[in-house]
Amino acid sequence: GFGAYDGTPYQSAYTFDTPEEGTLYVAEFVRREYLSRDGRWYSGETLKDVGKRYATCEDWSELVASHMRDIVDSAISKGEAEILKNLKEEKSC
Repeated sequence: GFGAYDGTPYQSAYTFDTPEEGTLYVAEFVRREYLSRDGRWYSGETLKDVGKRYATCEDWSELVASHMRDIVDSAISKGEAEILKNLKEEKSC
């Protein structure tokens, strides 16, 4: 979980009232501290770059990528391909 340090995972992990609250908090934190060039932990913009400072697990970036693929596959299978198409269009330069 978020903030669950290796030596004290249950004592240091954050708790949130809802999954949505946790998701929004962590997303904003990662954007600000890991993905912004002036962020405290910035080392690049890829999952591998974030993982260098975010997690001690060497496979963290691959695990996150796998979860992301599962979410996209699930959304597509539920007929939400149009939403994903719109998201991709918004992100393009």
